[in-house]
Amino acid sequence: MGFLISSRPTLRFWLGLLVFAGLLFFRAPNILLHAQFWGEDGWNWYPEAYHLGLSSLFLPHTGYFQTISRLIALVGAPFPLAWNPTIYAGFAFIFQLLPAAFLFSDRGASLCPSRAVRFLLGCLFCLAPNTTEVFVNLTNSQWHLAVLAFLIIVSEPPETTAGRIFDYCFLAISALSGPFCLLLFPVAAFRAATDRRPAPLIRLAILTLGVAIQAIPLIETSGSTRLDTPLGARPFTLIRLLAAQLFLVPLIGHHHLNALYANRIWLNPLFPCVVDLIAGLVCLEAARRWPAMRYALLFIILVLAAALSHPVVSTTIPQWDVMFIPDTGMRYFFMPTLFWMAALTAVTFSGRGLLRVFATVGLLAVLLFGVPHDRRIYVETDRGFGAAARAFDNAPPGTSVTVPVRPNSSVTLIR
Repeated sequence: MGFLISSRPTLRFWLGLLVFAGLLFFRAPNILLHAQFWGEDGWNWYPEAYHLGLSSLFLPHTGYFQTISRLIALVGAPFPLAWNPTIYAGFAFIFQLLPAAFLFSDRGASLCPSRAVRFLLGCLFCLAPNTTEVFVNLTNSQWHLAVLAFLIIVSEPPETTAGRIFDYCFLAISALSGPFCLLLFPVAAFRAATDRRPAPLIRLAILTLGVAIQAIPLIETSGSTRLDTPLGARPFTLIRLLAAQLFLVPLIGHHHLNALYANRIWLNPLFPCVVDLIAGLVCLEAARRWPAMRYALLFIILVLAAALSHPVVSTTIPQWDVMFIPDTGMRYFFMPTLFWMAALTAVTFSGRGLLRVFATVGLLAVLLFGVPHDRRIYVETDRGFGAAARAFDNAPPGTSVTVPVRPNSSVTLIR
């Protein structure tokens, strides 16, 4: 992987990669050592790959193609069911590791010249608070691949053929694995408009093709994947939601959200307004200081607009209201959280004046409180996956076996 990401992988790069891998692994060792299906891993990817084979690649899910999940499911389908969660988790681990490795490599120097700061950002990516839902599971690997695609788009073109192949392959995989190509398209277009070299134009062409392909199921299923639950969109709800789930969670850890809601300061309507105002100014200052953060700000605004206008979280409670609950819909704040921590880092190391003080205090809070409190990822207790998988693998054709799926669900598979 090193020679694909970096034209000159050094011992320092490999040591950094080892640190990132260790940070991810020790947050939840059982996710790899005692892997279980997560969500659509067991509900859709495995059974459809098992029964439909290659044709499952062309099945959209929730309104768009999810190619990477289906490709890995096809890789695992010939093997025993008991092996498949480990195969899925192994690939998910690599996909989650790639953005941090890319940023730390010499490819990231065009985004941030300081290798030490890039190492810090890589560690923050691996230790990001409030990320249980997107942590090392194949179903949500599309979010990590979208981050990698963004880094590829805004970085300088690679010097080697292997690097170019890496870029184009992962851009294509990301474009065909979720709706993020629609949100990355304006970023790639802006990049290509300001840099007329071939590489940005080729990247834009790949995303354009991805948008065209993803548009087919999106148009065909328009409206059918939306929940009837009210959105619950109100201006002050938005202000409070951004203050709590985006700007404060990385500083205090998501386990402290309920304590925050019960605190008298949170009940003062002025407090979330002040939080959003200061955080917004820090983000704008980061965009002013680091050119890459300007592209990132555009991307994150589009991500938040799409996420908050079409969230799929609850079938009973208004969507914005339920998103205040810890561990509920956190995937929608994953990439904005990464941007917020990067903004704190950028202003801490390159800003000036009062905003730099705010950013430094915020970054210290992330490092001293948010990250330590959210370091461990909760893994649901094994509900007998191994025994169910062995029963399925040894059963005669036509037998139905119920297999547990995280979180707290199951799927009935037919041999």
